[in-house]
Amino acid sequence: LGEIKLEDNSIILYPNPTSMDINISSENIINSIEVFNSIGQKVYQTNIKAKEKTLDINSLSKGVYIIGVNTDKGYSRKKLVKN
Repeated sequence: LGEIKLEDNSIILYPNPTSMDINISSENIINSIEVFNSIGQKVYQTNIKAKEKTLDINSLSKGVYIIGVNTDKGYSRKKLVKN
């Protein structure tokens, strides 16, 4: 059996929808952030050790993305709309 991962519900994404930058914040330390497009391809990944991060999403096409955030308390997925 695989490891059971808890979901971290303290993740906040703003502004959403957006066309420029997205701010990601958490009560817990963020270890990594992944961005997936609408067909599930990973289009961005970064490793950090902070409670806040601003991502420049200018290079992404308009559409819907899933932001995966891995913290010390678990993993969370959030929907992002790029205008």
